[in-house]
Amino acid sequence: MKFLVILIGIFQFWVVQAADKDVKTVYLWNNVTYTEPEPAGNFVLGNNIPISMAYYPTDDKLFLTLPRLFLGVPHTLAEIEVKKHREQSPKLSPFSGRPTKPLIMVYQPIIDECNRLWVLDEGEADSTDYNYTKQPPSFVAFDLKQAGYPEIIRHELSKDLLENGKNFFSEFAIDVVNPNHDGCSETFVYVGDYVKNCLYVYDYKQNTSWKFKHDSFKPEGKTTISYGSLYKESYQAGLFGLTLGDRDAKGNRPLFYITASSTKLWKVDTKILKKKNSVFEPIYIGDRGKNTEAIVLAYDPKTKVLFFGESNSRRFSCWNTGTQLSEETVDTVYKNETIFFGTDIEIDSQGTLWLMSNALPPVIGGPLVVSDTPLIRLMKVDPKAAIKSTKCEKRRYSTGLRVKNRK
Repeated sequence: MKFLVILIGIFQFWVVQAADKDVKTVYLWNNVTYTEPEPAGNFVLGNNIPISMAYYPTDDKLFLTLPRLFLGVPHTLAEIEVKKHREQSPKLSPFSGRPTKPLIMVYQPIIDECNRLWVLDEGEADSTDYNYTKQPPSFVAFDLKQAGYPEIIRHELSKDLLENGKNFFSEFAIDVVNPNHDGCSETFVYVGDYVKNCLYVYDYKQNTSWKFKHDSFKPEGKTTISYGSLYKESYQAGLFGLTLGDRDAKGNRPLFYITASSTKLWKVDTKILKKKNSVFEPIYIGDRGKNTEAIVLAYDPKTKVLFFGESNSRRFSCWNTGTQLSEETVDTVYKNETIFFGTDIEIDSQGTLWLMSNALPPVIGGPLVVSDTPLIRLMKVDPKAAIKSTKCEKRRYSTGLRVKNRK
């Protein structure tokens, strides 16, 4: 995941949607700073941009990732104690966990059902100004149940698996197969590469990894990102967003996935992914419609709804998995004219939907323009409230036709 950092100094009016009153803005940032002062040259105002987040209700903590795209990013993983920071734009604290090696550059944190905080450390920074020893890309997990959050898992992806050249990792998903019976030992991790158009699988129990390639991982043309008359750019990117659906009796689940430069949605059964050298057989679900490109999505098991953070529509959208996917069945859950690129979306362990935008479209090159308007936004909402009065609200269906709920 490589992002051009564009923060545009512009403010427009809010666009009111039905669910706006239920969406709570948790934090807004113009520029991110830290609780601990850094030596001169190690921190550059404006270059520290949160990309993704994970919330841990037990400790009331937010974990945020800040990839080292430019110089002056002292912490690629940071945290906030929410109960201690009710202000609009709090300073971030360095991650309080104990990695066995320095974390070089991470994009996404995930907390699984076993209270493990996972990150994928790419092992090298985009900027060449950092004095770090290059490391292999690694899956790293920390135990949030233990004091000090010690590192408990580290798996390096082999050079043979990664092929030649730089890797462009996208979102990843953690699949704990049967936490109620087998504990946490049977865990699989899935992550995409949006340039090499492949999906990597890590088997924690066997401590091995492999990959799949398929045409559905490839981009379809280019995606255009624009902000009024001030900015317009295009990019082309493949496999990006991943999220897991409901388990069946055998612990298998659908893995929903999207490419960044496409409006189509696919899924594949994890029973295929969990077997090395199996035949990759995905299912095409449908097309979300014009201008609905996205890099992130999340599934809510209670409402059976998929949520998308869209790239260029100023909105977060939804689709009820009990309906046929089309432009007519996708709806808006939140829209705001100051939103410039939805960068993260997640459902935490308490069922809260988190929405994040940060003005970081995945295109190559360009300057950093600091804005006076806080475009780094973190919001939350109950999924049921988010879909109320939308096409995603729960319905009963029979043979594809809508049937009114009986009292």
